[in-house]
Amino acid sequence: MTAVPHQAAQTTAPEVAEPAPTAPVLGTEPAPRSPVLGTEPAPRSPLVGAEPAPTAFAELFGFAPARRPRRLGRNMCLDDGLSIDQTRGVFEVAGAYIDSIRIGRGGAALFPRDWVRAKAELCRLYDVDLQTGGPLYETAVAADSVPEFLAEAADLGFTSVEFSENIISVDPGTTLRHLELATSEGLAVYFEFGRKYPSGRPMDPHRAAPVLRELLDAGVAAITVERAEVDLVIDAAPDVLRTLADLVGLENLIFEAGPRTPDYVEKLFRIFDPQTVNLGNVSLSPAGALDGIRLVVNARHGLDRSVGYQFIRDLWKGPNNYGSDSEDA
Repeated sequence: MTAVPHQAAQTTAPEVAEPAPTAPVLGTEPAPRSPVLGTEPAPRSPLVGAEPAPTAFAELFGFAPARRPRRLGRNMCLDDGLSIDQTRGVFEVAGAYIDSIRIGRGGAALFPRDWVRAKAELCRLYDVDLQTGGPLYETAVAADSVPEFLAEAADLGFTSVEFSENIISVDPGTTLRHLELATSEGLAVYFEFGRKYPSGRPMDPHRAAPVLRELLDAGVAAITVERAEVDLVIDAAPDVLRTLADLVGLENLIFEAGPRTPDYVEKLFRIFDPQTVNLGNVSLSPAGALDGIRLVVNARHGLDRSVGYQFIRDLWKGPNNYGSDSEDA
């Protein structure tokens, strides 16, 4: 390969600030505590806690988030790089509806260490689980450094990790050993089921169910159903998802509703009860941090266009304009 020639050297090299260290996934030395939130644990937010803060109009309409930990109606949100202030803003408004935040893809290893630690501390204050993305687990497996990865994740403040097999294949015995290691570090494990690049043939829920139940029996916290698998059946064969839920238990499954597929929330709410289905990859994008979780919370309560404002229609006993195209509607 021909080397690219260097450009002429500048007379005076510009000063370049050193980048903040990223979270070294495979590091051996524990990092110092982040100064972002101080050395003393911050007090718990008065807006959340064991008892969710009362919602406005609670006595009139009865809307209130269920207490955590929840087994049904969970919202796992995807964080692709919200600032600490943006995260705090989301939590202040909708934190009681968020069960878990996953730092998407390999973001936990690409963003500054202090950001990761501050994010973990903020999640602790608001009782929200913080999870690594599956690609970091696969990277650690490929590098034969899973014990170091899990120890580092726990040191950074993560409370759970995702195990996935999108690129690599891990034998069941190795997966179970890694599960034991994660548990020993105090980390919950979410197992992502499915192929990220499926050939076009839908999954067989009857073949998948025994494997998934074995993982649950071994201590996996929940099964996340890969969105690419959902893509294949959500329109063409939704009974595949219903059968999987019947065989494994709806409370044990989290269906990825994103990213970049906002209509999947509506579709999954048509397949399952909006109050009980667990959703994954609810968007928390830096551009619109509240958009994803706001849509989900409203739709779960029948207060969104995507579900036809079902709550109002259930209450209203008079004539209605739902589905009408008349001029006086």
